Amino acid sequence: MQLIMDETSNQSELGTLKGDQCGNSSSNIFSNSLDQIISRPFDEIRQIHLDKEVWKFAVRIVNLWTVKRFSNEEHLEMVVMDANCDRVQIVMPAKFLSSWKDKLEEYDTYIMNNFKVAPNDLLYRGCDNPFKLLWLDGTVITKEFFPSIPETHFFFKDFAEIHDGDYHPDEVHDLIGVVHEITYHQRNVNKTPSVKFVLKDAIGKLLDCQLWDNHARTFVSNVDHVVNGSPRVVIIRNAFLQYAFVQLQCQGIGTLLYNPEDYVDSEILSLKQINVLNQETSCVTIATTNKLIVSSTGWTYEGCAWCSKSVSISNGQLKCVNGHVNTVVTPRYKVEIEVVHQDDKSTFVFFDAECSNFLGISALELGNNMNDV
Repeated sequence: MQLIMDETSNQSELGTLKGDQCGNSSSNIFSNSLDQIISRPFDEIRQIHLDKEVWKFAVRIVNLWTVKRFSNEEHLEMVVMDANCDRVQIVMPAKFLSSWKDKLEEYDTYIMNNFKVAPNDLLYRGCDNPFKLLWLDGTVITKEFFPSIPETHFFFKDFAEIHDGDYHPDEVHDLIGVVHEITYHQRNVNKTPSVKFVLKDAIGKLLDCQLWDNHARTFVSNVDHVVNGSPRVVIIRNAFLQYAFVQLQCQGIGTLLYNPEDYVDSEILSLKQINVLNQETSCVTIATTNKLIVSSTGWTYEGCAWCSKSVSISNGQLKCVNGHVNTVVTPRYKVEIEVVHQDDKSTFVFFDAECSNFLGISALELGNNMNDV
């Protein structure tokens, strides 16, 4: 008798048991083989190919939506992302909805096992992966916490590429730009709300856009609150592109995000323009994180309890440059990140207030938690 696991297109023999061997040997071989299956490492989404169905992924659901056909039959689709920020679209047929739909939450992380791989020929492609995963009777998921998988990651499409026709019309894209002009707004309460506007990127490329329904209402509401005509930066997620014209349909899976009010008076500059600035300037730019720079002091500095300045020993007292006397050092964030955009590169420094707001925990609390571990 042979115990075989068909994990790839080539069968791999895990063990051989002769007919005259005792039952304990059979049990041990099966147990050892099962342990190998359970403990096997996670697959990477970039490794997906057609000749395998036994997969094991650690992923975050970044988009989740229901598709209704003309027959009123529904099925579920989702886009998942792994720690490498690679994505793949998953299709769950209608027969599995009752068992699995309520167990899936957008932005949560899971271990997902066993799918059939097929070419991604869907009408609406939620990512650029050439493959899709089909839910099977043997598909199993378990909710697990994977903090290494980012909660938010954008895949911005360059405006120049769109104008050059370098995009797939059946694929959704993320866009970022400043509102250059609003060209049309449907205000008739008896008709579906819509708005047309022009987005401008960091190098001045323009793109015509149109939103409907709740997306249009949200957009107009936010733009109406702009102070003194200041620029409004808009992020559009999951936009459909048609002949260099962006459409985010109300029945689609897109969302809109707007820049914080702190930046409404900021100028829009490219990374190249920022690198030649010779004075302090408040601005907004577009860049991609390249790497975290580890300084000699790590990711914190010895801060003052009364202000954001650093402290040092002066005349036997622990003081900052503002003259505040401290009894103990207060750790504060100072994180340096190298960012890139096209051929330009720069270093951004994030201080305590920004890091604390982003991480939701102070440097002191984070340090104490790490010491406890």
